Amino acid sequence: MACIFGHKWDGCKCSRCGKTRDKGHDFQLEKGKCSERCSICGKTHVLEHQWNGCKCVRCGTTRDEGHDFQPIEGKCSERCSICGKTHPLEHQWVGCKCVRCGTVRNIRHNFQREENKCFERCSICGQIRPLGHQWNGCKCQICGEVRDEKHDFQPIEGKCSEKCSICGKTRSLVHQWNGFKCERCGATRDEAQIRRDELQNRQDIARVSALRELGLKTHSSLEIDKCARELNSIAQRGGSAGHRANLALRDIVLGNQYTGWDTPKIAGYITEQEIASDPAILRMLETVEGFSSKFDDAMTAQDSGIGRSV
Repeated sequence: MACIFGHKWDGCKCSRCGKTRDKGHDFQLEKGKCSERCSICGKTHVLEHQWNGCKCVRCGTTRDEGHDFQPIEGKCSERCSICGKTHPLEHQWVGCKCVRCGTVRNIRHNFQREENKCFERCSICGQIRPLGHQWNGCKCQICGEVRDEKHDFQPIEGKCSEKCSICGKTRSLVHQWNGFKCERCGATRDEAQIRRDELQNRQDIARVSALRELGLKTHSSLEIDKCARELNSIAQRGGSAGHRANLALRDIVLGNQYTGWDTPKIAGYITEQEIASDPAILRMLETVEGFSSKFDDAMTAQDSGIGRSV
């Protein structure tokens, strides 16, 4: 209905035609908002925030100022008690470790040597740093660790085995057969066993010949190493095949010294006595940088009168 003779205003709205005007509003605060709405016409009106530090207590809006930062226990950061925002802090270093958050850096350690150990430990963070062993043959004099080299094997009376005088490791020796009986340990064998041993020896001799030929012809380090390991196994069985296996190992070592093959590695398959008694191998190993530790043993054996001089 048109208001020809004038509106009948109820606050901001004509009760007769419904027209609104921008006065006479009945603004009511909106819950959880910084605004108010007229209960008559629905118009909204923005209000200023009511700041408590960084957060409006009326609508919850936050701003990046007015924070109340509090340190977080066990961390190098702080959190605002009002809005929850976090802020990083610098570490508080004492040597290698932050006393506030526990972070460790790899500098400023305080290493202390552990008693009877071949390592040292940082007294601040606990990090371990290895130190070199002090070897007496096969055993470290400080920590007692044992390595499988530089043993001092001594024969065990009445047995075909020997024991290291330093670490106690034992290893078997081949029997010293005199017919049916071993002259060293007293073990016996029958005729059938003798025949089996002779057959094995003949097979070993044939295998030694094939391995020697392959070891000298191949250019593969993997194949050379494989040949050396098998020849070493045959050498350990003794007999004429074992002697031939040692000679074949010697030939492979000497034959491959200029091919780029790891000479000290293959030389390691030859016993100290074999090296000490062979001038050609000794001369070769003297020229090789980083040669096998067995060369040292061979030279010691020579000084002690084992083997012939070079």
